[in-house]
Amino acid sequence: MATLKGKGTARRKKPLFWKAVVPWPARKSKPDHWVSYAVVSENWKLVRNGDAKHAELHDLIADPLEKSDLKAKHPGKTNQLRKMLAQWQGTLPAKPTGDVFSNLRNTEKTR
Repeated sequence: MATLKGKGTARRKKPLFWKAVVPWPARKSKPDHWVSYAVVSENWKLVRNGDAKHAELHDLIADPLEKSDLKAKHPGKTNQLRKMLAQWQGTLPAKPTGDVFSNLRNTEKTR
């Protein structure tokens, strides 16, 4: 919470991972909606498309709007985060297991 109030640190000590299902290449109507996987570690963020053929590296402290892709300048950091992301992906189930949807979602389907 301190970071959100501007009193903490922008460096993330524990990596944060996420996955989204999005089209590649990005649609012309949504050119910024292409990221399928991401990892944030310390001040670095690596984003990647679904088949791993396109990735970008950003320094969130120096460039909070993520305008500059730094993967060519920092290949070691890029490779480190790619490996972290691949390891995390290996822990994901192939498909949802069990009852993963809320009751609200189930009732909306029946309306």
